[in-house]
Amino acid sequence: MAGDGTNSASALSLNFCFGRRNIIGLRFLHLAFVTGIKLWFGRTEQPCQPHFAIPVVSNNFMGTLTKLVFLILTIASTTILRAQEIKSTNYYLSIKNFNLSKLWCADSILLQDDGKTAAFPEPLGYIGDSFQRFYIHYTSITKSSENPYSYSVLGKTRVKNNICNFKGTITIEKAKLYNESDDKRFKEGSLVCRVLLFEDSTENSSGFIKGLMTTEFCIDKHKRVYYDAIMIDADGYSNNQCKASWTSYKTKESKKCNWGDFRMPESRGLDSGVGEVYINDKFIKFGWQSFVDSESADEDKAKKASKLEDEKWWK
Repeated sequence: MAGDGTNSASALSLNFCFGRRNIIGLRFLHLAFVTGIKLWFGRTEQPCQPHFAIPVVSNNFMGTLTKLVFLILTIASTTILRAQEIKSTNYYLSIKNFNLSKLWCADSILLQDDGKTAAFPEPLGYIGDSFQRFYIHYTSITKSSENPYSYSVLGKTRVKNNICNFKGTITIEKAKLYNESDDKRFKEGSLVCRVLLFEDSTENSSGFIKGLMTTEFCIDKHKRVYYDAIMIDADGYSNNQCKASWTSYKTKESKKCNWGDFRMPESRGLDSGVGEVYINDKFIKFGWQSFVDSESADEDKAKKASKLEDEKWWK
């Protein structure tokens, strides 16, 4: 959903720099920042001066300030790195025993916290330097009978009003299980997948897509695999993050083409939201108007925009 954009700039930058498993690191960073501010004011207090006096900043003071900032950044980077170093176990040999197709294509996902289900999310995506909105929908994903790490994919892409059919593959390159979980009833893990999609060359403005996708999954005690929605209510939650490029058959020109569930990878210029997506004003005209309007305070506008957002354009 579109956010209200009222979150602080400092929190905004953290959202893009660090992943969903770095909550502890972010808290330490916040603590380091606050401590630095307190130290700053502790060093600059001049109780003997009248309130209207302008303090003189010496070179020594500026040197001290520089060292302080460096200290804060050092503490912050160290704690973030520690938070990122969550231990895991290689799960590549075992992952072939599962059918993972429902991690990318299904009618619904299980919400692990309460056992309810929710509609499977439609990916958010963009293409090119202008962040033109890019739509992708998988109509079918089937596990290969010959290669247990490969999945055959059918679907459609859309840019503006141009829709292309595609077929291709999602191939598991890496798999791991984390030694810690956000819900003790499940084991959480992640996949790195190679994505290769070929749009129909007979259709207008068609090409091929090549990239890597990171998918988060979880497994219950009965060895059933699920889309990992354990932290779905957390700020900045995302899944199925694909970093790719689209290359035109005709011109051979390549463009960045990224998409994902709930958030988009490498989208800092486009998305300035913290808890959820907030489209920067200058890019709304590139296909994002209905997305933004769907969160409008104007009920009629929001209703019309939501209808467009919910449109099953691939049918």
